[in-house]
Amino acid sequence: MNYISVSEFAKKWKMPERTIRNYCAQGKIKGAFITGVEKGT
Repeated sequence: MNYISVSEFAKKWKMPERTIRNYCAQGKIKGAFITGVEKGT
């Protein structure tokens, strides 16, 4: 299975990266997941 980064997906679909991240978090992109999320303080 091939995976692409959020930035690659955003460029391919001409959408902001933040939108793609939100869609992933909301489960709107079938089969999508985000790894290595860091929370800053």
